[in-house]
Amino acid sequence: MKLIFSGRPVSGSQRGGRLIGFPTINLELKEIPEQKWGVYFSYIYFESKKLPAISHLGPILTFDEKKIKCETHIISWRSDISPEMVKVKLFKKIRDIKKFSSSAELADQIKEDIDRARKYFKI
Repeated sequence: MKLIFSGRPVSGSQRGGRLIGFPTINLELKEIPEQKWGVYFSYIYFESKKLPAISHLGPILTFDEKKIKCETHIISWRSDISPEMVKVKLFKKIRDIKKFSSSAELADQIKEDIDRARKYFKI
């Protein structure tokens, strides 16, 4: 199953980068069926680049957010990346979303997800 989203990135809450150490490029989405929510291996495309990434699709339950988002962390992140427009292709769901008891527990899970992605993409 492949899901593709494109648009202009929106500013997030800055929790991903500042609070837990995993900066993301965020797209706000309209309606996405709940059964598609999850964490995926993905690619992000911008400025003629295709970069391996990991994406969260759905609301951010740990922080009680209701908005549906696609938050994408580029595996080989550089802090100077801030594209005008992006396309994100989600292609392999690795887990469902869940509410974690703390931001530290969430950060630990994201580290595991990124480790899985590094192995998958052979980075």
